[in-house]
Amino acid sequence: MAVGTAGGDRSASTYFARAIVDSRSTIHLSYRLVIRLVQWTAVSGAASPGTGIWRASLPAFVVLDLVTWQVLRRSDRFGLSWRVALDCADIAFWSLSPLPTSQNYDNAVLISIPLSIEAGFRMGIGAMVVPLTVAAVVAPIRILDGRSAHPFTALWLVLGLGVGMAVFSYCRRLDEHAEAERGRRRTADARWAYLVGQNAVAMGADSVVDVIEGLVPVLGRPGEGSALWRLADGWKTRLAADTATQAAYLQVVLLGWESAYNRHPDLAARVQFHLGEGIGTTILTGPQVAWLHAALDRSRLRGTIRVTLTGDAGDRPPGAGLDLEVGGRPIRVPADRAAAVRPVDTGPVAYALIGAQLLAVVLPGRGMVPVAGVGSGIAVCGIAAWWSHRQLLRRGPLARPAILRGAVVAALAVTLLTAPLVTESVNADGDTSYIALGVMLLAFIGGMYREGLERRLVVLVGLAAMLVAGLVFALTPGPTNFRSFLCAIAYSVAIYPPCRHISRALARATERHLEATVAEDEEARAAAFLRGQESVVDLVRLARDDARRQLAAVAPRLEPALNELVSARLEEVDRRLLSLAPAAG
Repeated sequence: MAVGTAGGDRSASTYFARAIVDSRSTIHLSYRLVIRLVQWTAVSGAASPGTGIWRASLPAFVVLDLVTWQVLRRSDRFGLSWRVALDCADIAFWSLSPLPTSQNYDNAVLISIPLSIEAGFRMGIGAMVVPLTVAAVVAPIRILDGRSAHPFTALWLVLGLGVGMAVFSYCRRLDEHAEAERGRRRTADARWAYLVGQNAVAMGADSVVDVIEGLVPVLGRPGEGSALWRLADGWKTRLAADTATQAAYLQVVLLGWESAYNRHPDLAARVQFHLGEGIGTTILTGPQVAWLHAALDRSRLRGTIRVTLTGDAGDRPPGAGLDLEVGGRPIRVPADRAAAVRPVDTGPVAYALIGAQLLAVVLPGRGMVPVAGVGSGIAVCGIAAWWSHRQLLRRGPLARPAILRGAVVAALAVTLLTAPLVTESVNADGDTSYIALGVMLLAFIGGMYREGLERRLVVLVGLAAMLVAGLVFALTPGPTNFRSFLCAIAYSVAIYPPCRHISRALARATERHLEATVAEDEEARAAAFLRGQESVVDLVRLARDDARRQLAAVAPRLEPALNELVSARLEEVDRRLLSLAPAAG
């Protein structure tokens, strides 16, 4: 599915766009339900006791949330117009509640956060239509009711669309980086597969190259630049040297292991490999070499060991599995599949979200953390985001456990730097004003990284979240309303379910993408392998024609026996070329 954007084509990263759009219903339901919980239970919630019709209407709005959730689950269509209309009506209704008084309609506006996030992801900067529409509809209604418009409240929706844009932009950047790496790897693989194809024809016992090359001493030095001259001028030696820089011959691999193994004083336990005819030039990739060395280490070999190869090495495609018999024991060297495409990763985006939340608490009407505290927290987020990004570029998916541990440290740092500086932990209505941003950070990254993590890391993040929540409660100065504090924690962890859903969807989408790209890469390898075979067959054909012309020129001076020998060799070359033609395409 192509996801539209302003100023660019988002279809290039369809596989992860599909995953995030699939998760929109979970984002919608998680945020809506937690906002309803805050409205119902917070001391100054819009549906708290004493709000009359607003408290009575809350179950109907929960039903509406569930119906919308079902609609979003069953369709991929954005539905911007009808969803904006519903959100405007929803926000307008709850913003007119007798409570909260000092928080105005902040909590009501948060109802539209899921739509803002999806709009930012789908539309880019064009998603500004959501906060502008909400402000244009709700502000006049509040003014007519004798309330202030509070224009800064719409910035929460700007934050939401910014998260959507950041998720897409960052994931696209990682995706493009991974695709560039894949392109470079495919080019290298094609070169390597081409060499493997050349080796399949040129190397090994009774090679057709050896047959044609063996005629040179009889026919005399061929003309410089001819195909026969190229073969006689060390072409096969250069091919072996070129191949050795990109892959490894089986004989070299075994002799290297043998040399390292025999560096002990126990002469009786020394190993000496004897290779079957023609298998020494079988090519292995780097991962296959490492796998074979590990298998030999486990085999407890000693004495003279005969190594044979099952099947025809000449028909073996590049990177394919290899069946060996080592001292009578079968060893299966597995195929070297192309490296997995890195899944997209939203980890560093979490720090942008927390940084934006920190900025929000210094806006007019929200200034309960000094600018110095906010600045130090944002600095921590910036450093953690940069470090996480570097880890992802260097190590890909393998960096996730380290990034998760880094998030624990960052969450603790943000909490310790900001929570003690809160100047008013409970506002005039009895509400806890400070959100547990450290808990939110861990909920975001924990949800996104849950797939495939070890249980101990999951436990670590859970314990860290509880510790951060406890620190927020203990470090904020002044009295704290416990009921409203729990609502703040619930709001902070509301991001976990959608992130968990997105993580699963991304894992499935990445696997589907990997299957497609692996098939493409294998086709490219096979095509390069055939081109390598064809190049040698074509070279030998040209060399054969050169040899025939040279034979015609020197035949009167050759002894009859040598003349017959050369003719027989050329006929042998013809037969072998015919047998190679089907394999070479």
